[in-house]
Amino acid sequence: MATILDLATRKIVGWTMRLHMRTELTLAALMMAVQRQRPGCALICHSDRGSQYATEAYAD
Repeated sequence: MATILDLATRKIVGWTMRLHMRTELTLAALMMAVQRQRPGCALICHSDRGSQYATEAYAD
């Protein structure tokens, strides 16, 4: 499971579940959060820096 937490509201704004821990797991949660919240260009995204979050696809 991967979740995206909005630290301002303390709400989970994106989540996804898979049977694996590949990059698509974290990307799906991030995409859900972006589509639901529509953040501005000043968004700061902090992660635990696991290998799924350190990929070029996630950084883009």
